[in-house]
Amino acid sequence: MSKTKTAKLFRNGRSQAVRLPREFRFEGDEVRIRRVGEGVLLEPVISDSR
Repeated sequence: MSKTKTAKLFRNGRSQAVRLPREFRFEGDEVRIRRVGEGVLLEPVISDSR
């Protein structure tokens, strides 16, 4: 499951954004982000709407 792909970076206003390939897309409209070493980790935000 651990595929490696290259993604494009672009500017969105004054922010930097990344265009994720289809197989890496998240559901919803929010992710948690944190630095891991010299990289960045994106994780889905799980809502408690049960």
